[in-house]
Amino acid sequence: MNKEGFSHSNEAEYPIVHSEEGDSIHFSLESGSETLGKITATKTADGVYDVGGLFVNPANRGTGLGSALVLRLNAFLDASGSKARLVNTVQGEAAVIYERNGWKKGAYKSHGGYGAYEYTYTGKKEAV
Repeated sequence: MNKEGFSHSNEAEYPIVHSEEGDSIHFSLESGSETLGKITATKTADGVYDVGGLFVNPANRGTGLGSALVLRLNAFLDASGSKARLVNTVQGEAAVIYERNGWKKGAYKSHGGYGAYEYTYTGKKEAV
């Protein structure tokens, strides 16, 4: 991927692949055998998707790929009428990506032996 970045206009060259396995959904972008970026979420017993996190290959950060992956997840959630949450060590650039794309920063919670903010997505963030 060139540093001009990822956009919907070059998605034919860099398609985001959607796959599902059981209660998990995955959106990823790969080039050959290299994963450029991915986001995953798993539906829980209460019907809310827990997001496992966002990964963007360091060489592809700053290209808009992170936002494109979050927006693709948002579109899936909107189409299915689902909600999602993320409790993770979201900081810096990742926190900005979630917040800019319709996710709300919530309370600080203890999670897995460390503290983190909970982020939630409850619907409709339009692609820009």
